[in-house]
Amino acid sequence: MLTSKTVSQLQVNSETATDFDVKQLKNVIYDGIFSHTMTTLTGGPLFIAFILSMGASNALVGLIIGFSFISQLSQIPAIFLVEKTGKRKLISFSASAISRILWIVIALTPLIFSGNLILLAIIFLIASSIANISTCSWNSWMRDLIPMNIRGRFLAKRLKLSFIPGMILSIIGGIFIDYWRKNYPGNESYGYSILFMLGAFLGIISLHFILHIPEPSIKRENKYLKALIQPFKDKNFRRLVIAMGLWSFAVNMASPFFAVYMLKILNFSISQIMILTVISQLSNTYFLGILGKLSDRFGNKPVLTVSSSTFIICILAWTFTTLPEKHLLSLPLLVVIHVLMGLSMAGTNLTIGNIAAKLSNPKNATAYLASISVVNSMLSGIAAILGGQTADFFIKRELAFTLQWKEPSKQLSIPILDFQGFDFHFLLASFIGFISLHLLSRVKEVGEEPTEKVMHEVVNEVKKDLKSLTAIWKPYRRMPRIPQIPAYLMNMGKIKRETNFPSQPTPPYNGFPQEN
Repeated sequence: MLTSKTVSQLQVNSETATDFDVKQLKNVIYDGIFSHTMTTLTGGPLFIAFILSMGASNALVGLIIGFSFISQLSQIPAIFLVEKTGKRKLISFSASAISRILWIVIALTPLIFSGNLILLAIIFLIASSIANISTCSWNSWMRDLIPMNIRGRFLAKRLKLSFIPGMILSIIGGIFIDYWRKNYPGNESYGYSILFMLGAFLGIISLHFILHIPEPSIKRENKYLKALIQPFKDKNFRRLVIAMGLWSFAVNMASPFFAVYMLKILNFSISQIMILTVISQLSNTYFLGILGKLSDRFGNKPVLTVSSSTFIICILAWTFTTLPEKHLLSLPLLVVIHVLMGLSMAGTNLTIGNIAAKLSNPKNATAYLASISVVNSMLSGIAAILGGQTADFFIKRELAFTLQWKEPSKQLSIPILDFQGFDFHFLLASFIGFISLHLLSRVKEVGEEPTEKVMHEVVNEVKKDLKSLTAIWKPYRRMPRIPQIPAYLMNMGKIKRETNFPSQPTPPYNGFPQEN
């Protein structure tokens, strides 16, 4: 929570001070809440289930999801636009408004375009490209607005407060879609259209709060080509770009097909999938506070290493959810996987941008942040498209190891290992992921602590909260980190105009990749 003590820290490392009311930080929080609820209702499992309901194959799912990553290439011209005009607020607001209006068109695709998947893919690509122009300017804008010494904690708070309404809407949306599928089986896609319309409306509401966020001045060099190439000449930063690019490749080769796997292979309902998604988000919300503090104490790289390796292990664990069919431990295993994926995404969302900011040149921060985004997006897009092809290729393949015992009257078979269909897909993705972890170990960050310290601290924090849960008869003990949205926002409102915000703190914004 922002306190008067925290407010006084906002003046630290200020290079050029400008008068600013800290209460206006509420608008960054409110924007995050409404933007995230839009993402919840228009993305993830719901969007994949939407295109599957319209008859999309695995290959087409991979192609459409790949478009969402390839669209981030629009950040290249966005760099030039930001550096040329310096109007980051105007760019972010305008691009966000256009992309969210296009989501209304996507929602109406089953009605006005008869469910044309090719047209939907084109509109989706345009909307995503425009949204990423907004993301580029937003990253640069927040980099100059939020001071480095509180950035990790503040962004963790923003993400946590954004997740709460998103989780509630996830469950409601899943229950609504199951109800719609049961009662209107011939018009299943129309149910998704209703959710997407609601999501687009919430996204448009967030534009109001963007208008009320102050914009610090930007220092422009107007050397576009040099700015674009400079990050790749930096050896240490180049190592980070390659490591994170391969990690993104592995993650996005597998993750778009988690929902497909649960729908087609495990025969889960939409509400079951959304409950698992909420479990992951709850885990994300819980670990954001822990990992945000640890990144400030021990450095970003050790937290990123723990988080990214956890996700790769989770990808590998998906292969054991069937042996070879759905089994008694399938659901418990999926719960554990989603908890660990929540931990992983909490750490990676906080630290990828932070370490990129720390290793970048502050005079060229926009290009540094965009360069890692562009490489990640290219490899992620290729991974999703390739993933759709490999998923279809392996769907009829199987590799099994079975322990057999034969007697004259009976035969006992125990499956030891059985890979088929998506199992090969997840296995290949996890192999690429482990390569990326090796490359990440070669990246150097000033002040980084051993990874073992982070792992030890995470375990200790979880133990403390578990003890608090079991010791309910001792109310003075610390309870788990459950964000108090109204209280937090009210306390922010009480902070007086008693501080200055730096217009050019040394490291850039750490919320990458962060949709405004």
